[in-house]
Amino acid sequence: MGKALTAVQVEQAKPSKKRIELRDGLTPGLSLIIQPSGKKSWALRYWHEGKFFKHTLGGFPAIGLAAARDLGRDARKKVASGVNPVIEKKLAASGAGKPDLVETVWNDFVARHLEVKAKPSSVAKFKRIFEKQVLPNWKGRRIDSIAKRDVLALVDEVTLRGPHAANSLITVLSSFFGWCVSRDIVVVNPMQGVKKTAETSRERTLVDKELKQIWNGCENPKVNPAFGAFVRLLILSGCRRSEIANLEWSEVDKAARIVTIPAARTKNSQEHRIYLTDSMLAILKRMPRVAKCKFVFTTDGASAISGFSKMKTILDTAAPVADWTLHDARRTIASGLARMGVALTTIERVLNHQSDSFSPLVRTYQRHDFAPEMQKAWELWSDHVAAVIAGKASNIVPMRTPESVA
Repeated sequence: MGKALTAVQVEQAKPSKKRIELRDGLTPGLSLIIQPSGKKSWALRYWHEGKFFKHTLGGFPAIGLAAARDLGRDARKKVASGVNPVIEKKLAASGAGKPDLVETVWNDFVARHLEVKAKPSSVAKFKRIFEKQVLPNWKGRRIDSIAKRDVLALVDEVTLRGPHAANSLITVLSSFFGWCVSRDIVVVNPMQGVKKTAETSRERTLVDKELKQIWNGCENPKVNPAFGAFVRLLILSGCRRSEIANLEWSEVDKAARIVTIPAARTKNSQEHRIYLTDSMLAILKRMPRVAKCKFVFTTDGASAISGFSKMKTILDTAAPVADWTLHDARRTIASGLARMGVALTTIERVLNHQSDSFSPLVRTYQRHDFAPEMQKAWELWSDHVAAVIAGKASNIVPMRTPESVA
């Protein structure tokens, strides 16, 4: 390490025909830069994520030696915590957002933490919740101005939509502010003491009459054809909404009659292989291939199907079934298969659940993939739905299922 600069040395340093850089041996990376014009300024050089950066601190004599050292140390602390002062300065100067605003910190959280640590489906869910429920209320505010009372007011507002919505919001905010504390962006975590509320598991299943109404309603001219086909495949497959909504043509093998949902798109991070029954295959064969669109179900020809609330409202008009959700279709297939005598272990795999029916030891050594059993289960359910649509007598007696299907 070189010698430390002195105030006299800084004051008396003379320019030359070429740019001069005097390094301060006391503060790593800090230099006094002297231009041929005689203008003097301070800069800090540092490595960040494998790249070398120069961070301009300000001019001399406005910033003296002691102040430059303080600024240099503060900047190095940011680098150590993962913040790049050069990028931070550019964001502030470009008007893209001040570093301490909620929206700017959120974007940093998404880029540095969420997209690195979480699955794409979780990233999408977190962003949807924050951008729809949080930003409209907090955009433009300093992150350190958000207090617990602000959090509680927001949670109370979302609770009106139900405890699940409120708990999802709490999960997002807890992760976000926990990261902020770990990066010294905020000192006090406003989520301290904010607790989730108990949720009552929904037990709604669709009876045969309702299944028929919904199925036929999917063909109503007012219902978007892509949405109608999407709902029908949900009913037949028992998959989660996001798994079918984001289904890509590359995941569909019509010849082998298999749909493979990759682990990155499933809730339990386990690949899910679905056997395509005749009814499922017929739905997919009728779906048009939109040029340059990778998604099976699309309403705009570019992105995956969305806007479920609006489209379901239209479907509810065409098929007036009371108090049902898209997720109820998943619970219905689980209940129906159980009453058909399908083993719980098979039903769990049809739903792509993490199995609770084996002990930890048995799960360790159980490697049977249950493909034949799953295929038979999907065929049984498709045959049942086909019989219901055709108006034939059902071999299932509707009853309430005590199991919660997530």
